[in-house]
Parts: sequence; C-alpha cells; structure tokens
Amino acid sequence: MTDNSVSSASTPNRQPKSHSNRPHERNLFWELTRYAISIVILSVGVAACFGLASLAEKSEEQASEKLVPLISTETIQPYAGQIDMVVSGSVVPFREIKVSSKVSGNVVKKHPNCEAGNFVTAGEPLIEIDPSDFQNQLDVANAELSQAQKLLSENELEISSAITGVKLASRDYKIAKAEFERSQRIRSALSKSEYDQAKRNQLNSETQLRNRESSLKLVRKRIDRLQASIQLSQSKVEAAETNLQRATVMAPDDGIIVSEAVQEGDFVTTGSPLFTFEDTRRSEVRCNLSPRDLAWIRQNSPLSEAAKLKIKQNRSLAAYYLPKTDVSIYEPDTKNVVWNGTLERFDGIGRNSASRTIPTLITVADPIIQTDDNNIHALVRGMFVKCQINVQVSAGDADRQFLAFPAVALRPGNFVWTVADDKLVKVPVEIIDRTEMRIDDQTQKFIVIRSTEQSLQPGQEVVVSPIPQAVEGLKVQIKTESDAEQESEQESEAEQKTAAATDSEL
Repeated sequence: MTDNSVSSASTPNRQPKSHSNRPHERNLFWELTRYAISIVILSVGVAACFGLASLAEKSEEQASEKLVPLISTETIQPYAGQIDMVVSGSVVPFREIKVSSKVSGNVVKKHPNCEAGNFVTAGEPLIEIDPSDFQNQLDVANAELSQAQKLLSENELEISSAITGVKLASRDYKIAKAEFERSQRIRSALSKSEYDQAKRNQLNSETQLRNRESSLKLVRKRIDRLQASIQLSQSKVEAAETNLQRATVMAPDDGIIVSEAVQEGDFVTTGSPLFTFEDTRRSEVRCNLSPRDLAWIRQNSPLSEAAKLKIKQNRSLAAYYLPKTDVSIYEPDTKNVVWNGTLERFDGIGRNSASRTIPTLITVADPIIQTDDNNIHALVRGMFVKCQINVQVSAGDADRQFLAFPAVALRPGNFVWTVADDKLVKVPVEIIDRTEMRIDDQTQKFIVIRSTEQSLQPGQEVVVSPIPQAVEGLKVQIKTESDAEQESEQESEAEQKTAAATDSEL
C-alpha cells in the first residue's frame, strides 16, 4: 500500500519540461492567421469596388456615346388665312326695360301671364289700372269739344247774316248818297229841310253800313277764339284717351318678364315700378380683350373706305373705333350649337382695374336658333360662352407676321424643341390658333403663333418626333433622308415578317 501511493504521487514529476508552453504558442498562431485572412479579404473587396466603378463609368460613357437620339424636324412656315381667337364671355340682356305706371290708380286686374319667367308678345295686356276716372275725363272733354264746335257753327251763321246785312247797308248807302248828290245839284229848287233830310239819310245809311261792317269783323274775330277753344277741347280729349289707354299696361316687345312689383288691389302712382322686362329679339355677349388682342383685331379687320376716311379725319374716332368683326359663339359643352354675332363696340370706356383688360360687347341678332336635330337653343342672361373671333391675316406684313408648325411638335406646357449645335433647345410659344391644312392630299393639324424676336422665326426647324426623357442641352442627331429611307425599309421588312408569320399561323 505504501508502494502504490508513492508511485502515484510521483507520476507527474516524470513529464518532460519542454512541453509546458505548447498551448500558448498554438493560440497565437491562429490569431495571426485570422488577421492575415481579414486583411486579404478587405484588400480583395476594395479592389473589386474600384474595378466595378471603373467598369460602370466605362459602360455609361459607352452608352452615352452610343445612345444619341435620332429625331425628325419640320420647317416653320409663315401663315396667311383665318385666325380664330377664342375668349370667354357671358351673355347680358340687349335691352332691359323697367316698366313703370304712367297714371295713378288701383290695379284692378293682373293678367296671368304677368309673372316672372313668362314669355310675352308685343302689345299683350299685362296690368289694368282702374279706368273710371280717365273715362270721366274723356266724357267731359268730348262734351266741351262738342260745345265748342256748336258755338263755331253758330258763329258761322252769324257771319253769313252779317255779310248779308253789310250788302244791304251798302246798297242803302249808295242810294242815299246818289239822292244827296242829286239834291246838291238842284239845291236851289229844294227847301232847306228837304236838303237836310237828304244829307241826313246819307249819314244814317253810312253809319248803318259802318256798324254792319264792324259787326262782321267782330264775328269773324270770334272764329279764332272758337277754333282755339276747339283745339283745347281736342287736346283734352286726346289726353283723356291717352290716360285711358295707359290704364292698360302692355308688353313693350317680345320678351321675358324678369320680375314683377305689384299685385291686384295695389294703388300705384305715376312712376311706380310695375315689372322688369327683357327684350329677347337680340342679345349681347360681354367679353374682355387684352390690349394686344384689341390691337391685333384693329390691324387685321377690314375697314370700308368710308370708315377709313372718318378715322383719318378724326383722331378721337381713331382712338375709340372698334371695327365690326364676325364672331362665332358657342357653349364649351355644346360646340355644335353656334350663334353668329358681331363685335361692335366697347362696353363703356377704359380698362377693367382687376384684369387690366378692355370690356367689349358682341351683338347677336338672332339669339334663338334651331339645329338640324330640331332642337331650339337660346342665349339667356348669365350663360357662360366661348367667343371665337374670326379675322383674316396676311403673312406678308412683317409687323403682324404669323407662323405655323405641325401640331405634333407642340409639347405639354406649350413649348417646342429646336436644335442648336446638335443640342435640344426649349422654346416656349403662345398659341394664337389651331387650324388644319391640306398637304399632299392629307389634312394635317397645325399650330399658329405670332412671330417675335424672342420666339421662333420662319425657316427654323422644330422637332416633331417623340424624345424619351428629353432635357434641354441633350445631344441629338437630326434624321437625314437616307436614315428615313432605311427606317422605312426596316418597317417594311418588319411588316412583311409579321404578315408571313400570320399566314403561317393561319
């Protein structure tokens, strides 16, 4: 037992001394190995990043060099023809009449048609005012007229009788005068009393003649007074008849009752409002023109020789004259319904302080039209409409030159692309009109603009082909005729292949 314990206790002391540091050396080796591997992996990653970046730059440079858009262009041409300028407008009444009472009295009857919104015809009775007072006035005036006429008839009889008396007195005077003259010749043979009697007879007959003539003059003078009395009585009769007619208020013309202000039983005085009436035979459209639009219309609208002469002679007329120009009027939602109007005059004078535009009025002679589908359409107050002003322009006048280019060249936002030094240039445009032209037996849509120094010019090219992701300054290449022929051949070959594949499937 003692031997075993001694041997087991002494066993550890038998290991060699050189193996006591091996685990520490092994851990250090693995730590160095891991650090070396990490450094190698990091170096490889950095090198790979630089390599990929250089490859991406080269691919972008190659792509930018290879992907130069091939574009098509069209030439801008001067435009001559009709320009349709479209402005917004609103319909206003041509004539709005506020009908008032011309006499005083109670409203005894209001006709059923005298209600707001009803259409009435010219001369249709609408309101009746109590006519009894005016009828009495008429009866009194007629009686006075009849009395004056009778007095005039009596005066005419007196004149006739006075004329007869003057004739008799004139004969008596001639006889008495002849007898007195005879008495003078034989005075020596007559007594003094006989001579005096002959002289007295002459004086009496002369006095009677003079009295008869005075009476005739007086009766004739009375004619003027009686005729004036008759005229006064006739005026009273006419005034009474007028008041009697005014007691029945009628529609002044064909139109619409806008509003009414009285009812049956109301007492009205002279000047009291009865109803408001709107004339529908004609209408007007109020629209606002900018100073440039107004100048354009004045420059391009034709003038008669008489108008030109008046404008030349009167400088004020030249400042305020607005040429009569044809206008087509339609609602934005129903463009097939068109009214014909004429731009005639300014709406007052001056500019609108808010919009800085000039108010003008368009007259529509026939506001009620019937379309081909037998539907009737009317212009009514407050209607929002579009006014297409039609003007003929000339492209030969440099002061008002207009240009046209294909509508496909116009980009969203109202601009076009042009090419300068093989790069895209963005040019904003202001559209004057959109029109159609016949080119090579085909109808094409064109945009009409005004030529200015800052915008496009005749002969300049605009891009008509689509350009994906176009930006200003993008390098492009204009398609030549050979490119167009090659593209046409490729399209033809593609169509043939498509047709062949379709036939084989069938």
